[in-house]
Amino acid sequence: MRAHERELLELNNRLELAAQAASFGVWEFDVARRSFVLDARLLALLGEPGPSREMSFEAVRRRVHPEDALRVNECLVQALARDAPIAAEFRTLRPDGEVRWLRSVGKVERDADGVARRIVGLDQDVTSDAQARQADRRTRAALQEANERLQVALSAVHASVWVYDAASGFLEWDEQGPDLY
Repeated sequence: MRAHERELLELNNRLELAAQAASFGVWEFDVARRSFVLDARLLALLGEPGPSREMSFEAVRRRVHPEDALRVNECLVQALARDAPIAAEFRTLRPDGEVRWLRSVGKVERDADGVARRIVGLDQDVTSDAQARQADRRTRAALQEANERLQVALSAVHASVWVYDAASGFLEWDEQGPDLY
């Protein structure tokens, strides 16, 4: 094996190890054939364990949540049209019905004439992050609603809320406090 081939093999092994350590699934989209090659980790993320395999564009698109499919497609179109990197977060539907969130990044590769030949990318399961953000939004909405109800109740009884810090002597009123006292 020549030194150059050995270097490429070592580089490939390092990249494989890094992708495995980060739980990234690797994909490649052949623009002319409109087909993907998905590695085993990405297939596992999609709930379809097995060795790397080729899948049509339509087969991969069916695995994207219907509410996110148009946005994901537009992301690919923009990447191809503008040579923009791909960066998307979207839901997938596993065969067992489970919904998972993936973060996808990719880059378009072009030939010497500037024609897009393929897109190579990585996907990572970010379901726990997405669920945490959703829980945070729900909590913020519930707090906002509770605060609005409290303000209505305080206004109805002509009351105010205040906080006194004994250590600093600082007294903080809500908006109604100064008018009531």
